[in-house]
Amino acid sequence: MLRLSKICKYFGETLLFDEVDLEIGYGEKVGVVGANGSGKSTLLKIIAGIQDADNGHVYTHGKPSITYLPQHMDDVGEINVGTYLAQDWYDARRELSEVEHQLQNYEQGEWCSARYAEVFDKFEQSGGYLVEEHLEEALSALNVPTIELKRNINSLSGGEKTKVALARLLLTKADVMLLDEPTNNLDRTGREWLEQSIRQTTSACIVISHDRMFLDRVTTRTLEIDHLNSRITSYSGNYSWYKERKKQDEERQFRQFKEQQIKIKRLTEDIRAVKDQALATEKSTQNDYLRGRSKKVAAKAKAQEARLIRIIELEKIDSPRFSERPKFSLAGNLQYASNLLEARDVRFESDHKLILRDLSFVVVGSARIAITGDNGSGKSTLLKLIVEQLNPSAGLLTCKPGLRVGYLPQNHEAFESSEKTVLEYFKLLVAKHSDQASNMVHNRFKSDGVKSDGDIRTLLHRFQFAKNDVFKNVSVLSRGEQTKLILASFMASELDLLVMDEPTNHLDLETIECFEQALSAYQGALIVVSHDRYFLEKLSADCIWHLKDGTIDQRWD
Repeated sequence: MLRLSKICKYFGETLLFDEVDLEIGYGEKVGVVGANGSGKSTLLKIIAGIQDADNGHVYTHGKPSITYLPQHMDDVGEINVGTYLAQDWYDARRELSEVEHQLQNYEQGEWCSARYAEVFDKFEQSGGYLVEEHLEEALSALNVPTIELKRNINSLSGGEKTKVALARLLLTKADVMLLDEPTNNLDRTGREWLEQSIRQTTSACIVISHDRMFLDRVTTRTLEIDHLNSRITSYSGNYSWYKERKKQDEERQFRQFKEQQIKIKRLTEDIRAVKDQALATEKSTQNDYLRGRSKKVAAKAKAQEARLIRIIELEKIDSPRFSERPKFSLAGNLQYASNLLEARDVRFESDHKLILRDLSFVVVGSARIAITGDNGSGKSTLLKLIVEQLNPSAGLLTCKPGLRVGYLPQNHEAFESSEKTVLEYFKLLVAKHSDQASNMVHNRFKSDGVKSDGDIRTLLHRFQFAKNDVFKNVSVLSRGEQTKLILASFMASELDLLVMDEPTNHLDLETIECFEQALSAYQGALIVVSHDRYFLEKLSADCIWHLKDGTIDQRWD
């Protein structure tokens, strides 16, 4: 149905992938994985026809319809939600409502009845009540059931736009659906609905996602974009199968390389030994027989040398190139039974709407708290209250004097308006962490000897900010790179408490797995909002705060 032939794509002077040959069959469910910046979104845009490849072609058989869900919703124009979701159906539904209104009032003539039949037929052809049923089901599952179809789509929040776009994508029932991070902004109910919808659809789906459980449940094939070797490798199976198979492949490549190096070393030593023996014999005797034997030995050495050259030139296995994993280590101070945070009857209102009510809690010692809840339940608001970006409308929320807090927000608006470089912004973040402590004890730079810009660049390199990347303006960084910069500032600071809002959003899967390992060794306290089910399992939270109707339901593990 869909075939990519010899696809090549550059980003500036960087080769993303080359000589890509792929086929996507009817109904296939394919996951795409790779490091941040490896070209995952670019690949989907090439398939969708939004971007051109620098070389190669995308071929389709039977002119399949293709729809695309971008990672970030752009301005789609001055249209209402209904028109965006299903224009023909929405127009027919609106016209039908007008005729029904006429029938219910005063226009009962034959003309009106005939007009009703005509409009109703048009409504049925556009999908009729079945579309309405599917639409209501989708918007309800995505936790946006109250959005009015006549509302201007540009008045929606970013999360609401994404959900409406997702509902539209699934309503179209295209032959090929391309989804770039569709689980971002979805709560657990929405993710489970999306999983079921993708499994049930007959459409082929190509999905980029950082949600490993989602990939395991919906995909049967995995494409890995290898940014080191600029190639795309196809693995049969879901994400977990791909990880196991890739591990086996890397072990096999390394074993074959090592075996060949041993073979080359042995042959080299044999050749040298035989040559030395032949030369020594020839020099030490005048006996024609022995000198003849030494020449035969030398000829044997020459044959072995030719064999070695053939191995090196034709059969040589290059040293395997594996991507360098980000190196995380998070230093935190063990607080034992110390009260870090205390809330008493905290309430928060916005635009006369009650978001949180009568919250009372204590965070003690090195607690590990996961916060869950539906979209709009107030999770992000609670975190902003904790880090003092918002003030309670009523009640009292206090923290331990000198408490050093690291905060990772869900959205990074501060980056968009900043004119600072990566290096400058990193220093600013670390300085903020230091200023929180009353004794002004600085960060790990002092204990680890990290003082110069060179030391900072070495640290940032661990987070894949290579060479001149540190001089980029932070406003041009991807969302994943912005998150990594904040995580790097955590690593440079001894923090007592990490407060994080959807930390796995926008990170590549390898970085997430390294981050999980660092968090498992972190001795400070954690308060984390996440809908990533696999991440929450790895977090090993000792308490879950489930937000519903503005209150906390504490669940102890």
